[in-house]
Amino acid sequence: MHKALLWAANNFVREWARKLHDPQEAAHRRGVLDYLFRRFGDCPPEVRALAVDMGKRANNERGAEQAAQCKERKRVVCFQNP
Repeated sequence: MHKALLWAANNFVREWARKLHDPQEAAHRRGVLDYLFRRFGDCPPEVRALAVDMGKRANNERGAEQAAQCKERKRVVCFQNP
């Protein structure tokens, strides 16, 4: 019983640590706080930076996916915009 409780507490702490450092979670928290405090208007620079970071990450993942597909097909020229 004690081990199960320790494992559950450990998993809880790990999940919260992951959520604190995840850019998408940070943007979500910021949005909820802005809504609750009724702060509407232009997007803050911190949130814009998170959006740019997420876009770069998505492009890198898509590029890696396309590279893997090209390797499978053994084609040299494959990087085209969808």
